[in-house]
Amino acid sequence: MPDPANEKNEDNALRWAGYLSHYVQDNCQPQHATADYKSVSYFADKRKAPNVHSEVEWRMNDDEKQPFPQLRADYWEALQASLAALTPDKAKPGDDLWLDTLKISDHSYQQLPLIGLAAMHAAGQAGTPENPTGPAGAFDTEKFFRFSIDTPQGKLSVLQMKANQQALAVRRTAAVLRRAWDEA
Repeated sequence: MPDPANEKNEDNALRWAGYLSHYVQDNCQPQHATADYKSVSYFADKRKAPNVHSEVEWRMNDDEKQPFPQLRADYWEALQASLAALTPDKAKPGDDLWLDTLKISDHSYQQLPLIGLAAMHAAGQAGTPENPTGPAGAFDTEKFFRFSIDTPQGKLSVLQMKANQQALAVRRTAAVLRRAWDEA
């Protein structure tokens, strides 16, 4: 029973559901699965590398100077399509939540080369991912999200990858919260 005298109400189920949701969703974000969470390894001058993490996480959606209306509209369509394609049963965790978390981390980690290559392209970074050379230029968010590579499933852009990963985060959060509710 929560203690009404405790202003923080640390026993509040909604508080703990928030923590659970945060970590389930972080698990679906590729850069949260690596020590190189800003993708600086793709740049010759690591100290002056752009903050690729912020580009992936929020810039397209929350930049006061550049609202990126077309990019946001295209992302919304991609997210809706990803949510429709990823039905709740496909994102439902198995019996072993720890193993499922590792699998999601591995899946998320596989998206890092796309992010790094796109960042190099968007900043005009010369060289290869293994050997970036020269200075990076100004970062072009539009180029970053439109950059795509061939995968076994077809062409995949950063915008589509982000939509896929966020759809996975939404579906897994719903499934894990439902499981927690059922088990409580």
